[in-house]
Amino acid sequence: MAELRDKFAKSGLVAVTGLSIIRDCADLLIDLLRVSRQLSLLIQSKSEAKVITATERYLANDETARRGLLYIADAMSSLIFNSAKVNRRGIAELYDIAKHLQSFHKLLSNPIIQSSLLEILDTETLLQCKESIGLRIDLPEERTQLTNLHQEFYSFPFALNSAVLWIPLTRISQYHGTLAYFERPHSSAPIPYVGDIARQDEMLAKGRLQEAQKTGQLKINPKDIGEPRYLDTDPGTCYIFSALLPHASVIADSRSEGARLTCQGRFLDSSDSFFVWKHRHSEVWSGLKRPSEGWRLWKEYSGVQAD
Repeated sequence: MAELRDKFAKSGLVAVTGLSIIRDCADLLIDLLRVSRQLSLLIQSKSEAKVITATERYLANDETARRGLLYIADAMSSLIFNSAKVNRRGIAELYDIAKHLQSFHKLLSNPIIQSSLLEILDTETLLQCKESIGLRIDLPEERTQLTNLHQEFYSFPFALNSAVLWIPLTRISQYHGTLAYFERPHSSAPIPYVGDIARQDEMLAKGRLQEAQKTGQLKINPKDIGEPRYLDTDPGTCYIFSALLPHASVIADSRSEGARLTCQGRFLDSSDSFFVWKHRHSEVWSGLKRPSEGWRLWKEYSGVQAD
């Protein structure tokens, strides 16, 4: 596990997998398929029961468990993609229901994932912002939910020693849609942020969260962060990356005919110096999804002067 911590410290991102993660991902997809059928959220098909039966058969054997996950992942990706053409509201409802499923919380609480987080953050006690968990559904050519280059710290300004848990439930690649990240600079401090606070508040008041995030940007020369790296994998591997790692969404190729599903959560070290300071000087969870406020808090904490 020390090797995992060293890799995280060096690059800001590590991959974690295991049979229990594979099975937990598949269980969540099975539940999503079942609830979507019960509530008529997606296109109805007689093959759904067969997909679940075949998946459970694969999962019963260690050697075929990953095949089972990929089987239901492809089925759900295609089903959501096609359903979105006729019932976009059903996709939104599925998005909202997902984080209330027991299997969703079981996946985020997976022992391999939790022990990896404890090791990476070198802490005895993890905290998790309840507003930071959820299921994300991305469709090809849909740009509304895409994020620009950013550091997670500004939208979730709770701790410097914190990490994002990012779990693909479907295939991810530059073709299917993925995440781009930059190993340089991975440091212990946030990159300066500039943004239009008034515009950001206006967007937030209208509930347009993703648009609000795009009213500002990291103040950095592209030459200083090097070339992007892209995550490319089948479901069953989860990623843990630093809240200070610069990263951005990558839209799926227009020829792709599948939705991208990912689970997310954010965890922090309860003894982190910024978290302790914020507890004493402000409301612990203030600044949530308000990058400009995150930048103000960081300046106040670190003594950084405004430009």
